[in-house]
Order: sequence, then C-alpha cells, then structure tokens
Amino acid sequence: MTGIKFGLNVNMHPEVATTSAEQVFHDQVDYACTAEDLGWDGVFAGQHFLSGSVIHLQPLPVMSYIAARTSRVDLGPTVALATLANPVELAEHYAALDAGANGRLVLGLGQGYRTEEFDAFGVEAPGRLARFRENVRIVDELLRWEYVTSDNDWCRLDGARLTYPTVQQPRPPIWMAGNSDQGVRRAARMADAWMVPPHTTATTVSRQLDMYRDERRRAGLEPPAVVPGMREVFCAEDASSPVLAHVRRTLAAKYARYHSWGQDTVQPEGEGFERPYADLADDRFAVGTPDECFEMLKAWIALGIDYIVIRTHWAGMDMADAVASVRALTTHVIPGLRELSE
Repeated sequence: MTGIKFGLNVNMHPEVATTSAEQVFHDQVDYACTAEDLGWDGVFAGQHFLSGSVIHLQPLPVMSYIAARTSRVDLGPTVALATLANPVELAEHYAALDAGANGRLVLGLGQGYRTEEFDAFGVEAPGRLARFRENVRIVDELLRWEYVTSDNDWCRLDGARLTYPTVQQPRPPIWMAGNSDQGVRRAARMADAWMVPPHTTATTVSRQLDMYRDERRRAGLEPPAVVPGMREVFCAEDASSPVLAHVRRTLAAKYARYHSWGQDTVQPEGEGFERPYADLADDRFAVGTPDECFEMLKAWIALGIDYIVIRTHWAGMDMADAVASVRALTTHVIPGLRELSE
C-alpha cells in the first residue's frame, strides 16, 4: 500500500423544508473548498433524480463549480447513473469537466436501482443490465478518443469520436459502484476500480474484495491501482456531545429513506436496512470520538481500502456540525491513518 487517500462526499440532499437549493449549492461548494484547504485528496458526489422530500442537486454543475474553486483535489461523481444516460452526452459532459479541472476527474458509474428513476427515463426492466454494460463500453471508448460504433435503440453511432481528447490519458479513471456479488464482478472486469459501498458490513466487504481481486486475475487484469471505499463517518471531539445522538438519528432516518427507495434490495443477503440503528451501524459506520473513528477506519484500511471517501453530512444536520467533523478528522484521525502506509 503506497499511501492512504481521503475524499469528502458532499451531501446533495438536505430536507427541502429546512433550506433552499441555492443555499445547499453554495454550502457544498464551500464545504469542498474546506476539504482542499485542509489537505484532503478528493471531493465527490452521488446522483439521484426525483428525490422527493430532499434536495438532490445534480453532480455535474456542482462539480464544475468546485473545479473552478479548487486546484488540487480529485473530483467527480461517485455514481453517475449510466443506465439512464445517453452515453455520448455522458462522455461529452465529463470530458469537459476533466478539461475544466485540468485533469482531475474521477468518473464513478453505476446502474441505479430506483423504480421512479427508471420510469422517468423510460428504461424498462428487461434489458437494463445490457443497456448499462453497453453505455459503459461506449463511454469508456469515447473517453479513450477511439472511434465508436453502436447500434442500439437509444444510441446509434457509426465510427463516432469525441472532438477532443481528455486531459488524462488514456482517459480519466472509471470507478464502478456495485452492491451485489454480480455487481462486484462486473466492476472487476469493466472498470479501473470497484467503489466499495458505504452500507455494506466489513465482513461482507472483506469477502467481496477477495472475490473482486480473483475476478480481475481471471480476466487477466492487473491489480487495481486504487481501492476506493465510501464510509459514513462522524467525529466529535467530546464523547458527551449531543451532536452524536443527533447524528445517529439522522443516519437512521437516511437509511430508512434508502429502504423506502429499495436500495437494500440489491444488497447481499442479510444486509438489509430495516433494523434498529445499533444493528445497522455495527460493522458499517464510524461515529464517535477521534479514537473511536481512528480504530474503525483503521479496520477498513486493513481490508485493503486505500482511498476512503467520507460522508459526514446528512439530511437534517447543520452544515457547521459537518465542518466541525471534517476538522476533527483532519486534526485527530487522518494523520495517524496516513502513517499506517508509510
């Protein structure tokens, strides 16, 4: 392991009732800039559509703004929903972001799982996986500045090529989300890295990482250059701080929302979200004092994760509390974790 990196996942979905979209946008950009100022390595955001009671800004415009305000951090979507997208548009948009960020793009791709989103984009259940695979292929080849041919109902190309190459060569790195064993195997063969999800237990992740590495070997691929993983983390310097109880309630509400969206239907068996918070958090979340967060994150690093993307702000939380957590992690937790790889 050559070095541990730390990324911040900006939160795009505070409750609509408590704030405005413009406040969310600018708060998250400032949040990202704080991460760069404090020496973090990356800033990322997920993607959803029609999120109901919570604001969920689209990652591309937010990341474009962040690119203009930063100079060093990696940036991009942890998950761009490739099944829903036109692959040419997706490749064009993110090639432009790589240019605007001077070669700092990391492109995370995922299949999606919400019925509302598939319905909104007219993507029928039969053929979703084939569409995802084909879209990833097209995006991959376009970003490599290759001539691409495709004959599908949603995208027809005859030797098409982007009008310019990406800054990063041969293309920006592609990470792929995946919860199920099948999704992990897909990521092993189709992407540069599997993005370890935040809601799978360490026990299951350990098994899936072994499977991921084996699948790459069987495919004749080199070991991945990076093993990214997202975690739900909140660090409070005082164990008696009332914010910790609030964070636990907030995370419980978040995962109840995920359950209502059907997120845990794609989880491995026994990994569902409909359970008390203590059971949900066990072996998943790092919420507590600096010492507690250090030990929990150290265990994840021991699994082989070397780019930890931290989510520490959720719907219902004050932005100031999230920034305080980032600062506590920067001061008390991250330096010791970085030393583990030295």
